[in-house]
Amino acid sequence: MTRRPYTRSGAGSLHSVLGVEEAASRETVGTDPHLRRRRVPRWLALFVLAAGAATLLLVAGCWEWTARSSVPSGTIVWQGGYEAGNFGAWIPQSSCTGRSYEPSEVGEGCASVVGEPARYGRYSGRFEVRASDTRSDTERAELYVGVAASGGREGEEWYYGWSTMFPAAGNSAGFSRANSDFNVFTSWHNADGPCGGNVVFGIDALSTPAPRIYFTLAGRDSRKCAQITSRRKYFLPLRYDHWYDFVARIKWSSDPGRGSVEVWVDGEAWVPPLTGATMLNANGAYWKQGFYRAAWDGGTNTVHHDGARRGDSRSAVEQQP
Repeated sequence: MTRRPYTRSGAGSLHSVLGVEEAASRETVGTDPHLRRRRVPRWLALFVLAAGAATLLLVAGCWEWTARSSVPSGTIVWQGGYEAGNFGAWIPQSSCTGRSYEPSEVGEGCASVVGEPARYGRYSGRFEVRASDTRSDTERAELYVGVAASGGREGEEWYYGWSTMFPAAGNSAGFSRANSDFNVFTSWHNADGPCGGNVVFGIDALSTPAPRIYFTLAGRDSRKCAQITSRRKYFLPLRYDHWYDFVARIKWSSDPGRGSVEVWVDGEAWVPPLTGATMLNANGAYWKQGFYRAAWDGGTNTVHHDGARRGDSRSAVEQQP
């Protein structure tokens, strides 16, 4: 992320230094009219100029270092918590929350705000997806925010923090095995509607001996975005009733040579720094959380999310919201 350079205004400008040269090179005249005028040697004028410039740079450098040392280590620029008892900045996507999302489009799922369990404060988001008789080939209970709030724009770099928990009682039947890992709980969806996301977290139901959490950085064909051209995947054991504290650093770019991502879980490095396209094109990407799966008549899936936030440093987003 590019930060605005630190500048200083006021006295001690370059003009005052140049004034030294001007004064030094000027002829000096004594009070005696017969006293011969003498010009200051050029080498002496240059020496005075250099000494003045060096002094100014030293003072300015020390002043800037002192100013920078007092700047906080990081700033939270967006938060998506539930402490107001509602979805806050998030926009819900489920059949129980209205907004014209019909079961035929999103299945019989429900996004809600609950008091227990909560990772931070008093509330968390609960996302439940149930088997349904609708014609939808996918089922979801999710939330999202736009590209601007997500920070998903070309060239920007941000840190994202949040917590996720899968309750054992809410996932007793396991997970949908259709398409193996089509059980997404967090992603940054490309702003072009049908194009999914390049940066995705989910559950791989075909992992053995038990389902595992996964992260993937996917490459997509720019002309046919549904076509995955590459995929790097990392796994993590799934522990039910455990709050996972995730931190992701993402540099946003559609250029495979400029985008990058890395992930920490519970304070430990998980996904090493990866270089690749983190979004499809300049239209950007937006943040989604909840649960999204291929249609499955095998049972219910439930997940809790809490404390989503975006900041300009890892230390900022690792702090308790």
